[in-house]
Amino acid sequence: MLKDVQPALAGNRLCWLDLGVAVRAGKDQPASFHYLFTDGRFDVPGMAGIPFSLTVQSQPRLVSSPDGTRIYALLGDSTDGRTPSHPAVYRWDLPGGKLAEPFVGDSKAPGADAGRLNAPSGLDCDAQGRLYVADRANNRIQIFSPEGRFLKTLKIERPMLVRVHAKSGALYILH
Repeated sequence: MLKDVQPALAGNRLCWLDLGVAVRAGKDQPASFHYLFTDGRFDVPGMAGIPFSLTVQSQPRLVSSPDGTRIYALLGDSTDGRTPSHPAVYRWDLPGGKLAEPFVGDSKAPGADAGRLNAPSGLDCDAQGRLYVADRANNRIQIFSPEGRFLKTLKIERPMLVRVHAKSGALYILH
């Protein structure tokens, strides 16, 4: 559902991903990354889409690095009980060229250790580029450096969404 999509503001672009599955007409085709400029302008790559990932796109959630040059994405969520969860955060450098790759977690296997995730459902970046991931099935918020190094765990009962205030750094968590 559209209400479950989280677009991102990357520099002067409002960015979003295709909904649905990246397999079209029986062929593996990358799902597309789209954008338009915040002043209302658009260009062909933004409207036509740029290849992003071959992974299932369901309830995609995006966040941008503070400098607007990198997109982090959660590419599936199991909150509806039917959609498979992809227990990884994907990273993609703008303007594209290569497909998004798993950055944190293991895209094929959930886990509970510091570097793995189990049903991630929300993410955000702070002003220093640290990545905050709501790791719902592990009852925690995981914090990673901009390089993907594990920094800290915050124990939170079944977090669904995490937001970091851009100026104060305050955390807002829906659980």
